Amino acid sequence: MKNRENIKYYIGVDIGTNSVGWAVIDENGNLLKKGKHHLWGSRLFDQAQTAQNRRNYRSSRRRYNKRRQRIGLLRLIMSDMVLEVDPSFFIRLEKTTFLDKEDKKAILKDNYKMNYNLFCDEDYNDKKYFKDYPTIYHLRKKLCESDEKADPRLIYLALHHIVKYRGNFLYEGQELHLEPSNKEEDLKILFDILGKNNDTVYDISEEQIQFILKTVVENISKTAKVDECMSQLKLNSEDKKIVKEFMRGLVGNKFNVSKLYMHEDLQFDDEDLKLQFSDKSYEEKITEYENVLEEKMEFIDLMQRFYSWIELSKIVGSDSQHASISGAMVNIYESHREDLRTLKEVMLKIGKKEYDEMFKPTSKNVVNYYNYVNPVACSGDKTDGFYKYVKKAIEKSDDSRKDEILQKIANETYMLKQTSKNNAYIPYQMQKDELIKILDHQEKYYPVLKENRDKIISILEFRIPYYYGPLDGNKQFGWLIKKKGKENERILPWNHQEIVDVQETAAQFIKKLTNYCTYLPIEKVMPQKSLTCSMYEVLSEVNKIRIDGKLLPIDTKNRLIEDLFFKRKTVKEKDLINWLKQNQLTVGEITGYQKEKAFSSSLAPWIDFKEIFDEINDSNYDLIEKL
Repeated sequence: MKNRENIKYYIGVDIGTNSVGWAVIDENGNLLKKGKHHLWGSRLFDQAQTAQNRRNYRSSRRRYNKRRQRIGLLRLIMSDMVLEVDPSFFIRLEKTTFLDKEDKKAILKDNYKMNYNLFCDEDYNDKKYFKDYPTIYHLRKKLCESDEKADPRLIYLALHHIVKYRGNFLYEGQELHLEPSNKEEDLKILFDILGKNNDTVYDISEEQIQFILKTVVENISKTAKVDECMSQLKLNSEDKKIVKEFMRGLVGNKFNVSKLYMHEDLQFDDEDLKLQFSDKSYEEKITEYENVLEEKMEFIDLMQRFYSWIELSKIVGSDSQHASISGAMVNIYESHREDLRTLKEVMLKIGKKEYDEMFKPTSKNVVNYYNYVNPVACSGDKTDGFYKYVKKAIEKSDDSRKDEILQKIANETYMLKQTSKNNAYIPYQMQKDELIKILDHQEKYYPVLKENRDKIISILEFRIPYYYGPLDGNKQFGWLIKKKGKENERILPWNHQEIVDVQETAAQFIKKLTNYCTYLPIEKVMPQKSLTCSMYEVLSEVNKIRIDGKLLPIDTKNRLIEDLFFKRKTVKEKDLINWLKQNQLTVGEITGYQKEKAFSSSLAPWIDFKEIFDEINDSNYDLIEKL
């Protein structure tokens, strides 16, 4: 390697997620050497980790903070009403629950009466309270149904629980209907989308739709639900595989998302995409798959909403006019008590040793009844482990009630608990209904409730609009703009529209998200899903396609875009090959894709807007771009 100063050389770098490979070559492509060493090599390093865990912690922290704020606002409204009856009620509730008698005396001082946490009146204490209301849902049910004047502390406890666990917002702004007849359209839409995804139409009658809706909410196992539904559908073998996988997902079993798209190769890390809505790791999985699924996420979300309806129907029944969360939870409590009595009798017949193993404290790895109902005994979802333990424990029993227990386990209705992961499917509308019923019954006795009725309801149903951003006035990370003269006022659920300049805040939100162009730094970037940008991306990719090393002629490219990209949101190599054959064009080695044997660009915005406007022309082009 003489005259190193004058030699021309090239450095090649292959940059990966956890490695960088490099090599030095001359003008002829020969690998250069320095001394006795070839100038090539690689550097390995740890792959970058996402901030998923950090985001999860931050999200949980914010959720708990907002929950505390809701409870604080409720207490602010009801404090005078409660403290008039019991001046130390909130102190006991907040500070003495886990303290012993001496410490309670030290904190409460003159207000200390008896060693109770909630009620310490002469004629009413905690023992009486828990005898009357074994769970908070018993209290809520009583207040929803009774028109008698209630103790303000009882009213606060009930409203506190409703505001604390207010439910999900899947159906925000909608009137809630649980009857199967109201889900017909949703199921039809799901089947229509599934058919379009596979270039077919599933011929499913009204009677079959009704049968599916009735079957998915029955108290039978998930596998039995799928089998029952499939037995009513007359489909060819290929369609049957797709629809069966789809039904598995709807009822909450694990399903293969990749099998729902017959003409596409959906994979993550060279494996099929598999999801289960009932799995505790579902949110993590769906986050991983987002980049692969892209616009298909909308279909998965629709499936999950349908599954949520199924689970909610299992909790409260399918009659939304008479459905009650507290009523359903009281039924769960009573059913659990009956199941427990039966299990104790069955286990005693088996033997005292087996009885103790079932009901007494044991290792955290063993999900017996004690660990199943004890929230701190072992972490995670313990239902499956408990069901397996019970089945094994009663295996040798000859009691006639054994089959009933096994059937309930198969149907996943055995010894349900009031607090479980299924509570996440309860929408806020059902909590709001109970809150309103309690207010209706009690506001005639307590003017404070009547005066603040709208405020209490707003505490339950208010969510900070996403475009508000941080509310603390942090100018570095926030963009919220308050109206003139309202700059120093606190934003509350019932006054935010009076304080926040909504239009200006929304505009600032978009402005903050909009970046500047890499090539024209003074120009704002164009929306990726705009007509112009999507067409530019398609043209850029099609222009690089080569067949046997040759670029496509202009007229071929134009016809390709017209015949494929304007009709399909996703175009793969096999689609291009079929098109070439149909048009009697040369089919050879195809190169130039941005993805593996598929185009990464798409004219999906054109297809979507054509469905709305019928056609896209000069008269509506600018309007669509503004949208």
